[in-house]
Amino acid sequence: MFTCLALVGFSLLHLNLGHSRAAGKDPLRHDELLAQCVDRLEKWFALITIKSQELDLDHARIVLVGPTVHIPLKTAHDHVKAIRWRSEDVSQAISAIRFLREGKIGAVGVLPFAHDPANLYEMRTNLLDELKGCDQKEQIQAVLGQCTECNVREWLDIKP
Repeated sequence: MFTCLALVGFSLLHLNLGHSRAAGKDPLRHDELLAQCVDRLEKWFALITIKSQELDLDHARIVLVGPTVHIPLKTAHDHVKAIRWRSEDVSQAISAIRFLREGKIGAVGVLPFAHDPANLYEMRTNLLDELKGCDQKEQIQAVLGQCTECNVREWLDIKP
């Protein structure tokens, strides 16, 4: 799922924002580099699974801008100290928190980066250049950073 989202996001942005200098003016080469980068991101940096029992739901908060939901973990899960996601509206945010509390959502998958690759690519069209072709895991980590408050990418263990 992460790969598909990243690839679609990168591809759409590629169409709208032009080509990276890393690929020169050749759109096929750019698309090839983009696909390789997405494959490496998925291979090297899997989503982190956080079980709903690990969440400190008593301290969940909804920031009205967005709205954005922020939930700390009871204890850190490696480097992850909290999760967050944007909701369409406050009622949807409250429902998601309720589903987590009731166990209807058993876990979440979070992106391990401080910066979402697709969003960062949108802001910085030379991201492929900065990532140096995604050849080195350390370079990707340096550019995208490591989150402590991580973005939710998928809901897991969903029960009716």
